[in-house]
Amino acid sequence: MNISITLTDYYSRGDEDRFFAGLDSIAAVTDYKGVVQQLILEINEQVLDNAMLRELIALLTRYNIDLTPLSVLANNKDFEWISEPRYY
Repeated sequence: MNISITLTDYYSRGDEDRFFAGLDSIAAVTDYKGVVQQLILEINEQVLDNAMLRELIALLTRYNIDLTPLSVLANNKDFEWISEPRYY
């Protein structure tokens, strides 16, 4: 599954490196590519679990990236919780 997110500005090259290191640390994120201000994340839903999804949400939140594109994951019964208002 591909999910497109809108990138924000980084404060330094190291800040940008930490963001991509964070993506690399999530096993379900198998690839990503940038297109202008968009980043297309390739996510392996067979591997994705709740812990990895929470890490992805935390990373995107830390960099003030809109979480709305992740709502498509709520179609999977294992991740229905992300569509509940008390979560994200």
